[in-house]
Amino acid sequence: MAATDSGSTAADEVGDLLRAVGTTVLARDGATSFGELGVDSLARLEISKRVQDRYGSDIEELLTDNTTPVALGEIIGGLTARRRPARTENHVEIAAPIGYVWAAVNDVRQWPELFTEYAAVEILAEGESWVTFRLTLHPDSDGVSWSWVSRRRWNRNDWTVRAWRIERGNFEFMRLRWTFEPLAEDRTRMTWAQEFRVKPTAPLGDAEMARRIDTNSVAQMNFIARQLEQRRHGRRTWDDTPSVRGRGGDMRTLIGPAACGSAYGISGFVELAPGERIAEHLHPYSEEHLLVVSGQGEIDVDDTTIALGTRQGLLVPRNRRHRLRNTGDEPLVAVFALSPLAPRPELGHVDTEAGAQ
Repeated sequence: MAATDSGSTAADEVGDLLRAVGTTVLARDGATSFGELGVDSLARLEISKRVQDRYGSDIEELLTDNTTPVALGEIIGGLTARRRPARTENHVEIAAPIGYVWAAVNDVRQWPELFTEYAAVEILAEGESWVTFRLTLHPDSDGVSWSWVSRRRWNRNDWTVRAWRIERGNFEFMRLRWTFEPLAEDRTRMTWAQEFRVKPTAPLGDAEMARRIDTNSVAQMNFIARQLEQRRHGRRTWDDTPSVRGRGGDMRTLIGPAACGSAYGISGFVELAPGERIAEHLHPYSEEHLLVVSGQGEIDVDDTTIALGTRQGLLVPRNRRHRLRNTGDEPLVAVFALSPLAPRPELGHVDTEAGAQ
């Protein structure tokens, strides 16, 4: 069987690929179909992406229940005779935390606002860590609106996104890898790498297409960086901020990692109706500053109760149980601020009494 460009044989590659998806292949299994070997659609997709990473070729449509290890070996053997894919890579540094950049850039529905080139996005299917969607460009100089279907998969654990075109147009294949790297608490490097091969019938060759992609990527990445940095400094309002009511009262975080890319703390307002309270809780990583804007109330800190009125404030040290309640006849409005941030949002708040949500 043909040798690959690393010196191993295609049979070796097949064995490695099938073992990677949990299938043990024996010599006598070479002509057994994937369906019989238990290589399901998800395993075939994984095999396809590994081959794409290794050889720059998308073989997803070639793999079916009837594909055999021998046939897969022939596909891999044929890939070594083809020209190597073209590749571009560009990066930009953004003055914002990595979580904020990640969430904004991977919100595909908002791409027409974040990119200058996209006129519309249509979500066709999606799951917890993937999405299939149609992108439509703004009309070109001839009035033509180009569009295509792509699929994206992401892994927040290593801040990596992989994407590929399903409708390839002038490309034999197009695949992308986006990576995000924290340079500081409030600075992120975003890198876009693309590998592709254009069809012989395409109006541009690989080299010309690479130059065009390079130019466009740099322009789009710089535009995105400016957009995200400007959004961080935008004015936040009570009416534009989602309300959280699960622990009592109307709580709105105007400043925070998700809201505007805050890297070191969160703050906002809470409003309690007469007799209403915030259930007891604590913050393992943060101290809380509480400032009453209007109204009258009490706060329990561990086993001590302290009265609070208009223009009065209080520090709740880290890891101390506390609850706030309105003891007056008018709404109680207070400002809260917590710093530093917990390592992850779900670790920042711990409920300590029954009935808290």
